[in-house]
Amino acid sequence: MLSLSLIIIASLFFTGIIIRVKSMASGRKGPGIFQPLKDVARLFKKGAIYSETTSFVFQIAPTIYFASVVMAMLVVPFGQSKGLISFNGDFIFFAYVLAL
Repeated sequence: MLSLSLIIIASLFFTGIIIRVKSMASGRKGPGIFQPLKDVARLFKKGAIYSETTSFVFQIAPTIYFASVVMAMLVVPFGQSKGLISFNGDFIFFAYVLAL
């Protein structure tokens, strides 16, 4: 559980820190460190609009992508502790899930 929470925290805060440092290095003020958190919250509140001519594959693709990233996060170990899902060949599972 520790690895999952650290991955989520790092992914949210490191992107904000990177964007802030890049903007400061170029002489601009730039967005705040918490801007990616605000963007994620705003994007999850938005609804999806699909054309009537799109197939169901196009409509379920974002859900499959999000689920595959979450499954890959559950396999990642942290230090000496194993991931939440751990078995022989989990690296191959990790690669195939991200290739999905």
